[in-house]
Amino acid sequence: MALSGLFNKLFDNNKNTPEPINTPPEDIPVTRENIARVEERVILAKHSTLILCGNGTIQSTKVLDDKYGIYDGGVSQATAWRNIASVMFYDGINSRIIGADTSGKIHITTNKEHQLDDDTLVGSLISSWNDIKTFKSKTMSILAIRNDGDVYIYDKGPSRNINATKLPGVHDVSELLIEAPMRVFKCFDGHLLVIPLDPNKKNYGFFEEANTWNNVKSIFYASGRAIGLKEDGTLIASRYAGQEIADALNELYIKGIFSEPQLPPHDFWDEISSWENIVDLIDYGNCVVGLTGDGEIFFTEIANDHPSINSSVDIEQIRDWYGIAKLYLGYGMIVGLRFDGSVICTQCSPDDSLYFPGKNSISNWNDIIGLKFGISRSVGIKKDGSLVAVGDNSHGATNVDNMRMFRSFSEIL
Repeated sequence: MALSGLFNKLFDNNKNTPEPINTPPEDIPVTRENIARVEERVILAKHSTLILCGNGTIQSTKVLDDKYGIYDGGVSQATAWRNIASVMFYDGINSRIIGADTSGKIHITTNKEHQLDDDTLVGSLISSWNDIKTFKSKTMSILAIRNDGDVYIYDKGPSRNINATKLPGVHDVSELLIEAPMRVFKCFDGHLLVIPLDPNKKNYGFFEEANTWNNVKSIFYASGRAIGLKEDGTLIASRYAGQEIADALNELYIKGIFSEPQLPPHDFWDEISSWENIVDLIDYGNCVVGLTGDGEIFFTEIANDHPSINSSVDIEQIRDWYGIAKLYLGYGMIVGLRFDGSVICTQCSPDDSLYFPGKNSISNWNDIIGLKFGISRSVGIKKDGSLVAVGDNSHGATNVDNMRMFRSFSEIL
């Protein structure tokens, strides 16, 4: 068989049916770096699941009802792309799949059956971007980082109207650490650059203190502060600004947007400032949870006078968890991915299980190296590159049995 014929047999991306490879999974360590590598390659569109494969192609579940395909951004077009290095789902006025290939050129799908004026504008503006290394998307906005460190932005969010331009004064950027409530970039030399989402709003101005920080690998909003996670696993914090934040939120309460007055966030800094070997931090509202590099979980005292962000989950359920590589926090429950590739979950109410569908199933998953969660489905990436999924399959989004991200993990390194 010719090489081209063999390739097509193994990876027929139009049919999404790569030939099964019945080999034992590699002994891939479940590290945060490897988790990030596989999770960024899984895209949960509204009615379909896509993966970016190690060979630079895209596979997708088939949308069973064609009328819904237009709302998933033209997934069938994306599966024809080649040499793709990164991909995302843009959920704007009209959904799109956007990819950057290995040369930094942008590819963007079109939906001819459901085209709006703004949809045409997005395509024409974004497609002119070049030399793109990576990008992020939130509803109505796209942010792309070039290989030279410049940053493109397209933002149609509330009170903002930016048409695909370079961010002025932003250069030498290596990555975006956080997008809200302020955009915080990490630069090539390790220093941070803080850019307000809306220059007219200064409620989160305390984040600008991070402009003086160095050697920070992650940044969080917790305890009414900006908190930086340093390369050595220790923490650094801005001043406490809880009252300022509460005052701003209570302006929304007065306008009827919130149903009750907002309390200033409890300040846990005295408790967490001495934590070490931290790799992740979660502000749960009435407490702060830290995850260490060896999978241990740290807790602050619980402030009973403050509500949790998830009243349906008893945070105490995770106090005795161990060997956790990553924590996932949602409305319905908390999920932990362990270093051994197993999955552990908190108990949740039947109503809340919508947000982490298939809880009973995912607790039985093994050899997992990454997880992605959507409103309607849960997806796991296994060490052999195959996928498992549970949840709403009314449009075929969990039909992932024939999808494979990689045959050897080295393909995505």
